[in-house]
Amino acid sequence: MLSFRSAIDRGNARPYGLCGRSTFFLDFPVFGVRTFLDIEMANLRAAVRAGVLAVATALLTQLSVGIILVQRRALIVQHGGRHTVPWRNVPWRTFDVEQQRPYDAEGLGDKLPNQAMTGSRRRAAPLPLAAPPLPPPLPPLPQPDELTRQLAIPFRCGERIPPESVHTTSAGTHRITVHVRATYRGMATPESLHHFGYTVDFTNAGTQTVQLLTRHIVFVDDSGRTEEVKGPGAKGAMPMIEPGKTWSYSSKTRLRTGRGSMHGWFTFEALGNGHDEREEPSTFAASVARLALSPQGRAEDVPCALPVTEGSLPGTSVHRTERVFVGAVVALVSHDEDVGRYKYVVDLQINNALHLSVFVVGYRFEVIDAHGQRFQHVGQGVGSHNGKKLDVIKMPPGSVMRIQSEMPQIYTATATIRGVLLAHAVPADFDSESLREPNEGVTEPMELVVAPLGVSKDGSPVPEHKPLGFLAD
Repeated sequence: MLSFRSAIDRGNARPYGLCGRSTFFLDFPVFGVRTFLDIEMANLRAAVRAGVLAVATALLTQLSVGIILVQRRALIVQHGGRHTVPWRNVPWRTFDVEQQRPYDAEGLGDKLPNQAMTGSRRRAAPLPLAAPPLPPPLPPLPQPDELTRQLAIPFRCGERIPPESVHTTSAGTHRITVHVRATYRGMATPESLHHFGYTVDFTNAGTQTVQLLTRHIVFVDDSGRTEEVKGPGAKGAMPMIEPGKTWSYSSKTRLRTGRGSMHGWFTFEALGNGHDEREEPSTFAASVARLALSPQGRAEDVPCALPVTEGSLPGTSVHRTERVFVGAVVALVSHDEDVGRYKYVVDLQINNALHLSVFVVGYRFEVIDAHGQRFQHVGQGVGSHNGKKLDVIKMPPGSVMRIQSEMPQIYTATATIRGVLLAHAVPADFDSESLREPNEGVTEPMELVVAPLGVSKDGSPVPEHKPLGFLAD
């Protein structure tokens, strides 16, 4: 590595080199550096001292460069042309030398370090000065009302419309055709209400299997009064519809007048599409074109729905928490006009579309009356089912449950109700006793949201009430 030799000027040579002229060559093959010391040999000790100093300087330089190389090699680990480098303030990533672009850490593949540098030698990629921008965070899954608000419906107001409608909605590669037929069932004498039945056919004209998630139907009578129905699935089911297949269900409604109309929306989710798909939505809505509700079963010119006041709430709602759907309908059960006292009950439908079981263990409701006063309704259990009090309910994957919860009485004719159900998602073989014991399989409590409901005596939409300023959270 290091050589030291002398060439004495023969013309001035003397024994032992005590005087005359001598040239020293210091060779460092590693760095390709040659140092020449042309020293007057008047004093051999001074020459030796200068040579030792030059050698020490070269050794220190070599040692420093070696340390730098070791540190750089520790930062650059070669894997088949890709180099793992730590970027400032971001997790470890891989960087492709040839493409000069980042990969995810999984991009290293299964190559071992000793298999990395086969073939021609590749030059290491320069360390990036700044991390590339990370992809934006995934947005939360849209709620059913957010999907339906974005979708237009062919109302055909002012026209004679038949008691049947067919409409196809497209969302990316998803295509759903909704065919609805309505029939008159007669009038109930004690209630003086007209009964109508309707059948809905869903045909999947797309390329992916879809699952029905929620429904939202609006009925309008001959006076323009509206009544809405929201809930998970249809008839308690959340069917999966394969491409080219059709699924149907039948239901009924009642109107105060002998004529009317109906329209609405259904929301779906494409199965097999991850929520990170950006090209097309994984959840989407399909609309029901407006059709007539006619006693004679013929085309009628019936009123369209009145414009909805911004901020008004109907007496029904639906909300999804993960893949658990909660539909709610509020109904008046008793009232005393003399003292202005009203009692309401909330009818809940819960559909568990998770692959886990769900234990519902408690509830928390809040009632805000027209004066802004708040009434809390908190407790264990979930209310009652078929008139029987329920402590805890277990909902296996794919199950549905309908329960009722009585609200505290209020002293105004209108109010707003909102709340949550407290639940745990657990493996299917868990029971209520296992839930009470500390267990790794039990998740943190999840809150199943009951979206806000508008409360009124006749079921019409009302403005959302806010708590008084000093009572608000």
